[in-house]
Amino acid sequence: MRIAFVHCFTESIGIEYLSTFLKKEGHEVSLFFDTLLFDNDNIKNKIMNTVFSYRSVLIDSVVKFNPDIVAFSAFTDNYVCNCDIAREIKRRIKTTVVFGGLHPTTVPHR
Repeated sequence: MRIAFVHCFTESIGIEYLSTFLKKEGHEVSLFFDTLLFDNDNIKNKIMNTVFSYRSVLIDSVVKFNPDIVAFSAFTDNYVCNCDIAREIKRRIKTTVVFGGLHPTTVPHR
């Protein structure tokens, strides 16, 4: 099975653990990461974010990988960003999308 992990802004030890386990079980796993360089809690600059946005490259890369599952590790600060990315991926390829992490665990209805 081909599994794509998509994550924004910071490192995720949960993804690292899951990825290691899945690879040991013979699955093909890849991480697609967006640093949100100019669109995070520390730096917000709309002009620079427009110029240096990695989102379209990230989405194109996930689509090219053509995963069976796209998995997101979401916390409240990156939840909206992850939802936007997931919608665009689902629009372009037929795949299963799952969310895990702090936000879906504590606020499962949103």
